[in-house]
Amino acid sequence: MKTPQGTAWTRSRLARYGIAASVSALALLLSPLLGPLIEPSDFPFFLGAVMFSAWYGGLGPGLLATTLGALAGTLLVSPASSSTDAGLNMMGRLGVFVIEALVISSLSSALRTTRQRAEALFASEQAARTEVEATAERLRHLQAVTDTALAHLRLDDLLRELIGRIRDALAADTVVILLLTEDESELAVRAAYGLEEEVAQGIRIPMGRGIAGRIATRSEPMLLEDLSRVEIASPVLREKGLRTLLGAPLMVEGRLIGVVHVGTLRPRTFSEDEARLLRLVGDLVVYVRSGADSAARRAVDAGLLIDSVWTRLVESGIASQVQLIRPADQVLLWADPVALERVFENLLGNAVIHSSTEKLPKVEITWQRQPGSVQIEVRDTGIGIEPEDRPHICELFFRGRNVTAAGSGIGLAIVKRIVDTSGARIADGPNPGGGSVFTLTWPTSPVSVTTP
Repeated sequence: MKTPQGTAWTRSRLARYGIAASVSALALLLSPLLGPLIEPSDFPFFLGAVMFSAWYGGLGPGLLATTLGALAGTLLVSPASSSTDAGLNMMGRLGVFVIEALVISSLSSALRTTRQRAEALFASEQAARTEVEATAERLRHLQAVTDTALAHLRLDDLLRELIGRIRDALAADTVVILLLTEDESELAVRAAYGLEEEVAQGIRIPMGRGIAGRIATRSEPMLLEDLSRVEIASPVLREKGLRTLLGAPLMVEGRLIGVVHVGTLRPRTFSEDEARLLRLVGDLVVYVRSGADSAARRAVDAGLLIDSVWTRLVESGIASQVQLIRPADQVLLWADPVALERVFENLLGNAVIHSSTEKLPKVEITWQRQPGSVQIEVRDTGIGIEPEDRPHICELFFRGRNVTAAGSGIGLAIVKRIVDTSGARIADGPNPGGGSVFTLTWPTSPVSVTTP
């Protein structure tokens, strides 16, 4: 069965050969008409037909025109007498024509091929330049949204700054960020552009209802190209008259924290890169909210908390083939239990995700009591950290050069922020047996903490 591309190529090939036959026929008609003005035995029109056929169609059509010219020329210059000299003269001229035609066909075909390659190279360079410019533009937009300077803003200030940058990056008419309420039953509008009334009215969207509620429930991006056929829970959004909307869940480590969506008053197509940019908003929001709560600090049993985190990793299948070793004795840390749980989620999760496949994966935890604190070491047998990357591993959005697993580079930045707001310290180094060692020095009693 022929494909459309194959059919088009066949038609193009037939057209080139048809043109070669047509110009040869034209040369045959012109030769006797202009015979008194030229020497027909020199085959000038047929040489022209060969040149045009080879230039336009390539070597094959050029050879066809040569063959037709030789046959037609034989008829035109056939000698009146049947003498041997006249016949030899005619054959000699015909031979010269064939040689000239072959040379012209070869040169014209070569020129045609060179021209086509030059055009293809130019088109390729133009496409590459366009792709480079598009990539640079995407990077500028990505850098604007993931600017680490934003991480030092308060949450409300961060959200206001983010919606402005998202609006500029995506040329959107509306931008809305909704965050999950504490009871996780609704999404509350926290910042908006173009739909500021939603913030002023304190609009909340039930989970599973409306556009934002469905995005949150499905935990995946959603592109709506015709909003007139979609259930819209927010009366403000319904009255705005938007045509197209792109929304994405704000997810961190599998947890939903909110939804962001952008809309346009005209039909619009959004790319996967633009959807990914929306998802990165969640990373910044979580980072800003990740500091430890001083009012929630109390004595926390580190062993029980680690067991709880590890059980979830095993049940999810991530750590089902990994061995955990930890001390059996009890150790109490002075911490916000939610924040401390997030620290071990990131450290243990990274240890498992980046485990080596060449040997039995293992995560070993040890601790040692010190005056006023406990030193906890988390050792893994994974891929380790490149020496050049060590100064940067706790930076927001940084990913090591040997990391192949999916991620956004926010986990260790969150750990560092929690550690700093808990009066603790963190350090890292290589594991002599292969992999990495993260060392936490955590207080065991209340300490004074300066918020970064």
